[in-house]
Amino acid sequence: MEFFAYSLVLISAFTHAYWNFVLKQAGGTQVFIGLSKIVEMGLFLVPFVYLVVKNEIALLDYWLFYVVGALLVIFNYLFLGQAYTRGELSLVYPISRTGALLFLPILAFVLIDEKVDVVGIIAILLILSGLLAIQLRGFSLGEISNLFSKLNSPAIALAILAAFTTAGYTLWDKYSISFLSPFIYFYAYTAIVAVSYAIFILVKNPLSEIRGEWARHKFSIVQVGFFNTFSYLLVLYSLQTGKASYVIALRQLSIAFGVVLGWKLLGEAMPIPKTIGVATLLAGCFLISLAR
Repeated sequence: MEFFAYSLVLISAFTHAYWNFVLKQAGGTQVFIGLSKIVEMGLFLVPFVYLVVKNEIALLDYWLFYVVGALLVIFNYLFLGQAYTRGELSLVYPISRTGALLFLPILAFVLIDEKVDVVGIIAILLILSGLLAIQLRGFSLGEISNLFSKLNSPAIALAILAAFTTAGYTLWDKYSISFLSPFIYFYAYTAIVAVSYAIFILVKNPLSEIRGEWARHKFSIVQVGFFNTFSYLLVLYSLQTGKASYVIALRQLSIAFGVVLGWKLLGEAMPIPKTIGVATLLAGCFLISLAR
């Protein structure tokens, strides 16, 4: 993988883990997420308008790109939300994130003729193995059996659907930024998502609750809004030169960062399987740098 694209995804993985840490620390309610999307739209409005006017971009000519991008992201949120109501965060989140690796290499080959070499395949398998190990508290047959029994549930089916939409919007993003600059494209569909989320939280929650959430967590909300855009813009720029499968595989490094942050700052347990899982994931991410 090209060094520049690799470096961008490394930075993105850390900032993605950081904003998820902030989100978790603040409680991570739907109102919080909705407010962060609205803030996200406001934070980057001025540079968006400036670039559109300066470059004389006819936004309506490209409406299909960001409408489809927004729809895929909204479906991703919907599947994730339904999965979280039926299953544990610790199981749903990694599957929804890494399950995309089960779909991306095949979809990328069929749709954009993107091929993964042997080193890349080994790297992806190491990353998937590491993420599976992170879910375990021990290596006993009972623990492994318990994990696999959890995989046969509606929550996991919904998490896999979320993973499929992640693979879908990743490929759509890679296609779209061959026509539009990453920032213009991302902001346009983020604005659609933000407006949709604003309507959702206004319909579902009393205004007093929304104001209370902002009063309690405004600094965290602003951080999540900023770093969400910052993190994914780095991914989009890396997609311009990097293979989609490798970019998404390397993004899973954010889970390793998240595990370490949870261990060091939130006092979460770090059993041996989780330590081995993080090490295996890191090895896979290193191999991505050698894949072509």
